[in-house]
Amino acid sequence: MRQLRQCLSLTALLLCSTGLWAQSFSNLDFEAANPAAGPGPAPGLLSWAAAAPGWSHGGIGGSGGNGDTDYVYQDLPHVGISPWYALLDREAGSNVLQGRYSLSFASGHASSLDPNSAWVPAYLSQTALIPLDTRSLQWLGTGPLQLFVNGQALTGVAGASAHAWAADLSAYAGQIAELRFQNMALSPQAPVTLDGIAFSTVAVVPEPASVWLLLGGLAGLMGIQRRQHAAQHAMD
Repeated sequence: MRQLRQCLSLTALLLCSTGLWAQSFSNLDFEAANPAAGPGPAPGLLSWAAAAPGWSHGGIGGSGGNGDTDYVYQDLPHVGISPWYALLDREAGSNVLQGRYSLSFASGHASSLDPNSAWVPAYLSQTALIPLDTRSLQWLGTGPLQLFVNGQALTGVAGASAHAWAADLSAYAGQIAELRFQNMALSPQAPVTLDGIAFSTVAVVPEPASVWLLLGGLAGLMGIQRRQHAAQHAMD
């Protein structure tokens, strides 16, 4: 019995160290929202647990004199210069990117009354296990939205459909990592919208413009080399 307990303890330790028991990412399409489950202190406000379960967020909370990020606005746009988050609902007439719900958020000043106060970026983040076979991350987004993985900014490649983006995530496959989507705007009232986040086994394909730029650069280098060889032969 003692040997069995030791074996089970060793197995548990091995599973934890390899991330096999790590929490998976959740609510990547924001469809787990349940506005009826968590109304806020005033009409039009929702708790984070009801609006965006599974997600953490950035911004100044009530302790900083600004409660705008303590709750999520329900469809209603926020008026002011401080950060805010809003759950967009297709059934309420909001413009969502897919499904019923999307999340919109804007960066802003630490104080909603002071335009000279510190700038506070708005972001959504989750930390969990990235599937082992992942090669890219895909999402739908509008505005100056930047993906960070463990604090490292990744380059997003535009997809074929409207608002579609993807980034190479192969270096993080099988690892526990933080995904952070941040609004990079430097002015208030410049929201981004996020939806449809998904891990993919398909590699990121560069934009056609990038491919042509690369081929053009290679052709230019080959032309320079030919001219150099021709000049060298002329001198000989």
